[in-house]
Amino acid sequence: MRRGGLTLSEALEREHALRNALNVLELSLSLAKDAMADGDTVRASDFMARAEQACVQCRTLFDIPAAIAPVPAKPD
Repeated sequence: MRRGGLTLSEALEREHALRNALNVLELSLSLAKDAMADGDTVRASDFMARAEQACVQCRTLFDIPAAIAPVPAKPD
């Protein structure tokens, strides 16, 4: 049976993937915050990049168009 264009199995798989991506996002942001507090900007930058990847995955799973995604910051 399809709901919203997905079978139950597909919906459960998407939900699982979304939960994983949200967990990676939350953990990466927490670790980036800790790294910044320790003054380790290189490590913080690495975790922020991981958080951004997880954010992209979440947007994809939520079917949010890239057109409404935030614009990247300008390089210094």
